[in-house]
Amino acid sequence: MQLMPGDNVVRIRWNNASETVPDPFTKKLDFAGYRVWKAEQWERPVGSTGPTPKLWSLIAEYRPAKYLEPGTGQLVLNTARSSDGRAHTPCDTISASDSLYLYPVGYYEHKDRKALNGFVYFYSVTAFDMNETDRKDPLTGENATFSLSCRHVATDEQAVVPKSDPAAGAGRVIVVPNPYYGGADWDLVPNPKDPTGTHVDFMNLPKGAWTIRIYTVAGDLVRALRNEGPGDVGQMKWDLVSRRGQDIVSGVYLFSVESRFGTQVGKFAVLRD
Repeated sequence: MQLMPGDNVVRIRWNNASETVPDPFTKKLDFAGYRVWKAEQWERPVGSTGPTPKLWSLIAEYRPAKYLEPGTGQLVLNTARSSDGRAHTPCDTISASDSLYLYPVGYYEHKDRKALNGFVYFYSVTAFDMNETDRKDPLTGENATFSLSCRHVATDEQAVVPKSDPAAGAGRVIVVPNPYYGGADWDLVPNPKDPTGTHVDFMNLPKGAWTIRIYTVAGDLVRALRNEGPGDVGQMKWDLVSRRGQDIVSGVYLFSVESRFGTQVGKFAVLRD
């Protein structure tokens, strides 16, 4: 599975290997579809290696079309509909044989357009098979209906964070969230690499080198953030710690962004207990 975060979107791409694996009980190729899962509001609690089961939700389900595309010999999934009610077209189609569907390597893609810039998300794609009624329930010994499905899991290393595309100099730089409220859901539980977990994000930063300078309303310099290289990061996180290593206090703050496109100015507010 590949995860490609963009500007308020995450592209999830996966291969079709599950379609070539027989059912371990019946030995049949009874692939029935894919489910796309998403986990959000992960706060990085101490000892956590990834999102807990309660954070996961189903965002899409794909089932193959019940027919071959006329004249092409292709089994297509692009008539499937996700949980948002819209039809989604995968990256490719799948060849079909005379009696069994034996699929070449291919890839599908789903776009999560409800991902917000700066937030942490996890994704998992699982396959499931058709219901079978000729299996016995291990507890009762009676015939029961089963549909096998993979488990949706992810580790902290698989987290993705959408971010804005680097502006070409015309975009308006903004601060998110604004105002910032202390202890907001935006924050993460601190860890050794991120001692505070607190942050605001500067969005829509221009391409190339730039410098952000943050001031109090009295004109005192609070912090300077720089991108010296040619990399188009588009976004910068600030932990609300001053250049003297102190947490900033509640108040209104001004900022300027200097780049080859000129200078932009703005303001944001911080509200702390």
